[in-house]
Amino acid sequence: MAEKAHGTSMEVSEFFSLKKRGEDLFAILRELPRFGIKIWHSHFLKTFNIYSKIWKYQQEYRISLEGNLQREDIGDIALYIAQLYYFYYLHTSDVKYLHESACFYEAISKRSYFDKKDHDSKYIIKNLRYLTRYYQVALLLRDYVLIEDILLLIKTSLGKFDQTSEEMTLKYNWSLVYKEAKTFTEVEKVLKISENMRSNKLEIRNEMSSENMSLQTKGTSGLQAAIIIGTCKKQLKFSELTIDMYRIVQLLQHHSSLKDNKNDCASVKSPYKYLLYKPSVETIFMVLSAISKDLLHSAILLVYISGDLHQDNNEKKNRDCYGNGIRTFDGGSQAETSKRKIKLAASSQCLYTDDLVPFTRKPLFIIIDSEASTSFTCLRSIFNKPLVCLMSPLKTTEYIDRNKDGGLFTLFLLDPILAICRLCKVERISSEIWKLTKTNISKISDSIIEELLQETRTTTLVFEEFTKDMFLRRTISHFIICWMTLRLNKLSQGSDFLPTSTPQIPFTVLENKTLQRHLLETVNEMCLRQQFYDLSDMKPYT
Repeated sequence: MAEKAHGTSMEVSEFFSLKKRGEDLFAILRELPRFGIKIWHSHFLKTFNIYSKIWKYQQEYRISLEGNLQREDIGDIALYIAQLYYFYYLHTSDVKYLHESACFYEAISKRSYFDKKDHDSKYIIKNLRYLTRYYQVALLLRDYVLIEDILLLIKTSLGKFDQTSEEMTLKYNWSLVYKEAKTFTEVEKVLKISENMRSNKLEIRNEMSSENMSLQTKGTSGLQAAIIIGTCKKQLKFSELTIDMYRIVQLLQHHSSLKDNKNDCASVKSPYKYLLYKPSVETIFMVLSAISKDLLHSAILLVYISGDLHQDNNEKKNRDCYGNGIRTFDGGSQAETSKRKIKLAASSQCLYTDDLVPFTRKPLFIIIDSEASTSFTCLRSIFNKPLVCLMSPLKTTEYIDRNKDGGLFTLFLLDPILAICRLCKVERISSEIWKLTKTNISKISDSIIEELLQETRTTTLVFEEFTKDMFLRRTISHFIICWMTLRLNKLSQGSDFLPTSTPQIPFTVLENKTLQRHLLETVNEMCLRQQFYDLSDMKPYT
């Protein structure tokens, strides 16, 4: 009996030693920058292996650990493993790791590891923290049934706080988090499909046909990484993910590989994504430099920027591409209140066109959604590497609030049908119309790329180079659909309402009557034809 007690003591000591080591490794991993692949990956494997060992150990010695191991301890281990899978998803963009993360969160939920009947605020907060992380995973999976279930659990947890002043303060702070998540969900669910109001998953899949996937040949590195920057001061967000950033993450995710077609699409990899929320200019430069260094020789880097306009009326600066820019954040003290100091800080903490020139040494694909977008039309590659910059319109219809709804331009890049519905104030369509219009847009996208490649083959090879990549191919086709839709829309008249690009997409493509006719047929299927001009009424664009 004495030997057994000694063995049990050894097992308990070993378990808590492993647990402490795992927590230390996890703390270091969380602080490591995700660029610099070798260092991060090496430390991740150490951390993941130790938590795998801890998980197996507590299963194998559950009886020996009884009395020393509480339910919340098991929940903590599961929570760490769920976060590790989430970190690895962010690092690899492989959705299967997101599903693994969701499985562990689901286990925590079903087994109620953090639920306490005595309403201890410590466990209420722990429960809320895990639920908000679970929400973020469900959001990235676009699983609306799961999202609604999680929101209900958060609301239930909020009701468990006592009426003391301290706990009411905690409740108020967490209520703001709940409100942020609920509002984000409502805006993100732009459209309701009438036959399935609860909507399991809104299908926003790759809209290029399977034949076009073969264009991503073995000799092409394609899109390897994407830096997604959100600097809007007041745009709707959850945690450090704005609605625009979230939509670009979805655009660059290969959703059709989630549960089915895994074997067919195994060769298609989503680009690594690096999310920067309200970074300083210095942080942007540091990440751009580090990611550029990690890129393969012919790989493509995508940079997406959603931000507010910084306007400078100095004509000389504007001519030099250092006039209007996109505001960033210095992250420092806000104590300086002098108007002159604030003006200088705003000017130095802005991203300008020429700031990106050093990074055109490798193939670069830029997307700008900002009122400062057209400031980037003077961006040129001086290193003879492929460069494309897609820029949002300067104006949009007055009933679309960019801070509350996200950028219409970004929504077009994600899904033209959702954007058309938002443009035309449509909140609900039938599942039949949804499927029909998605099929139509897929066909139009294919035709657009064929036309674009035919028209630019003798003038520039940039589009031919970028359209070899499935994600960029879809992005470019959606950009052209955006231009055509806004050109035909009765409320979006004038050049300020149209997106621009460098190099300029030929007007023979943008104004292609056959493609425009197919687009009008699609909006007609949605009963929105009256909001668009007839082709016969359109004057040639100049």
